[in-house]
Amino acid sequence: MKTILLLTDLSDSAAHAARSAVMLCSKLHANLILYNNLFSIPVATFYGAGPWVPDSSSKLEKERNYKLQKLADDIEPLVQHLKPGQFKPSVSFGCSIGSLGENVKELLLQNDIELIVMGASSERTLDHILNGSDTSSVIDNTNRPIIIIPPTSNFDKIDKITFATDFNDSDVAAINYLVRLGSTFKFQLDVVHVDPLDKKGYIHDQKEEDFKYAVDRLNYAGLTYNAIKGKDVVKRLLRLCDESASGMLTVVYYHHSFFVRMLHQSTAKKVLSYQKVPLMIIPSTMNFNK
Repeated sequence: MKTILLLTDLSDSAAHAARSAVMLCSKLHANLILYNNLFSIPVATFYGAGPWVPDSSSKLEKERNYKLQKLADDIEPLVQHLKPGQFKPSVSFGCSIGSLGENVKELLLQNDIELIVMGASSERTLDHILNGSDTSSVIDNTNRPIIIIPPTSNFDKIDKITFATDFNDSDVAAINYLVRLGSTFKFQLDVVHVDPLDKKGYIHDQKEEDFKYAVDRLNYAGLTYNAIKGKDVVKRLLRLCDESASGMLTVVYYHHSFFVRMLHQSTAKKVLSYQKVPLMIIPSTMNFNK
């Protein structure tokens, strides 16, 4: 059975993300797993004796399970109030200790995970990519899409998705994945070429032509093209999402991609502090045939 994995820190923003995950589960006919991870608890060793784990570990685990159960109970009315004929997901939960990335990797092996959902701890949604060690470790250990939902977003439905690209050949596979999602959600897909260098010339024009030819062959009725060039492309991209009422921004994550390089600019970080649109990160290692 397909499953959506919600990574939660049990905060208010994570609870908001859980409510959004219910909608995604219903649309995708997937069940929901609520998962909380705690970093390793210090283990003391003594000469002539085995390791000793503080008694607080069992107390913490009991407390986390209690909060996960409460979160599951809080979203159960949303499941029960889904319209007749809509898929009603089952909700389960779990927690563990250790590396979040490694634990997520293990969960992917044990479950048929369709995608991963996380709640942004603040309005700095895209800043998770830069400074969020948790998010980075998840990206490095997964081949499934990750949706980061800010606490201020209204994610009840998806009418439009903005996909940022520099015409990388691998981006076509990601667009193909979004087209498959579009057959379920019926959203408009706006493919936006982001070019901070404003490149010109035959080679670039040919690359654009080849890219659009490959995308057009997907025959998606709700497909549009847009472009952002020159300085302050991050600010322009976010403004475009706002002005076009886009429900989600999507990027493919390559470690040395143009998008990641742009996000590391100090001016970009300042702009991203106001980002309120949910962000889908598609790892470059994603298994698109899943």
